[in-house]
Amino acid sequence: MAKQKSKKEIERIETIEYFQSLISERINWSMVGAQLKKIMSDNPNYTYKGIQYCLWYIHTQTNMPIQSIGIVNYYYDEAKKYYQWHKRIRDQIKNWNLNDETVTIIKTEKPEIIFD
Repeated sequence: MAKQKSKKEIERIETIEYFQSLISERINWSMVGAQLKKIMSDNPNYTYKGIQYCLWYIHTQTNMPIQSIGIVNYYYDEAKKYYQWHKRIRDQIKNWNLNDETVTIIKTEKPEIIFD
């Protein structure tokens, strides 16, 4: 019978697959898996989804080429702040009440001045 994968294992695989999609060469799954395991053990507050977001942030927002998953250690906090900022903006937009009062603006045209 096939063994069911845990949510954490699925997220780990998705993170490695996302990393693979960002680099042009074929990755060594066991090496990247070991690096990812070390990152997670050294930083217990990191999550696989957070690492995946960090990779997205590095790729799209800083336009830096990604060669190794080890770059996550240097950008994780910055990516987290960026995510929190965007979340705060989304929440503010969601909770924003547009006041439906109608305001009429009357624009008057000044007569054209003609020099004879």
